Amino acid sequence: MASPGADSRAPLGGAAAGSEGLHTPPPAARSAEDMYLDASDQGNESDEEFVRDPEFEAGIVLSPPPATPTEPSPVVSPARETKIPRRMGPNIQNMFVVRHGERSDDAVPGWEKTAARPWDPPLTEKGFQQAYNMGQQLRNEGYKIDRVVISPFLRCLQTAGEIIKALVDGAGEDEVAQDSKGKGVERAQDGAARAPASTVKAHIDYGLTELLNARAIRNPPRSGADLHSKDTWLLPEEQLHALLPSGVLDELLGTQGKFPDWPEDDEVCHARYAEAYGRIGDQFPNEDIICVTHGEGVGVSASRFKKVVVYAVNYCGFTQAQRSRPGTSGEPDEQWDLVTQSEESGVYWTLTT
Repeated sequence: MASPGADSRAPLGGAAAGSEGLHTPPPAARSAEDMYLDASDQGNESDEEFVRDPEFEAGIVLSPPPATPTEPSPVVSPARETKIPRRMGPNIQNMFVVRHGERSDDAVPGWEKTAARPWDPPLTEKGFQQAYNMGQQLRNEGYKIDRVVISPFLRCLQTAGEIIKALVDGAGEDEVAQDSKGKGVERAQDGAARAPASTVKAHIDYGLTELLNARAIRNPPRSGADLHSKDTWLLPEEQLHALLPSGVLDELLGTQGKFPDWPEDDEVCHARYAEAYGRIGDQFPNEDIICVTHGEGVGVSASRFKKVVVYAVNYCGFTQAQRSRPGTSGEPDEQWDLVTQSEESGVYWTLTT
């Protein structure tokens, strides 16, 4: 399964416009040009299950890795990863961690200059389609998703809504109307009501929130705003809930997690993401789950399992982890296995020793 949206990679390295979480990219074992040509034009030859769509993989390079160093590097080639086979069946729990689709401030030059909420951009029309394609791919692969857990930012709620529609048979592909200046996105809801509440449940979790500091938030709320209040950053909760297909919101559960404080330290953010994934998986051990979050969060979903440095995440790029569901003891297997490899699903990393 290829990533549905590779047109803009959030480089987890290098200060570049359009990036969400930024770390210095690791030294490349190959040249920067070769590495990105490989990432854009080639599939993972070791795994025939994943078929890369060239339309999705033609993307811009926002922050290429530096040139090969003259001294020996601790970085090893992604080709040397040990492949963990995917398991299918009712006794396996799956967790997919997905980046949102294309955001307006990446696609529309100067969008933030006229936006009322420049720190919380909506999806573009292309972003909606990327998200729908993601859900459709999972459905076609035979995964039955039980729950979608979502960052409270607008682009993630919109991404989750499209994924859910695609997961439900008969949801349909309705029209998207994108304001040319990126001020807002209106989407018809014709098929949304056809998603039965028992099929997919969804809720917001503050643990999946964007990295909350100036490195990731390019245009924070104006001077004088209370940056320590979640109400400054987020749309009212009822507006966020309205972005989801009807019948899927888990109203009994409500919003989970704690909203981070501005400015958030990178390491604190990474611990927050890791805690959220562990908590969500343990809270719903008998459910297959999608977590819709940001580039930084997808990076952590890989690095918490392997000694890797994640340097880029495509729009709707994702990781997949699996473990055994609860057995006779009633407790789930503590060991999650990361079953995606670098490049195959729109997330790019290098192994470190």
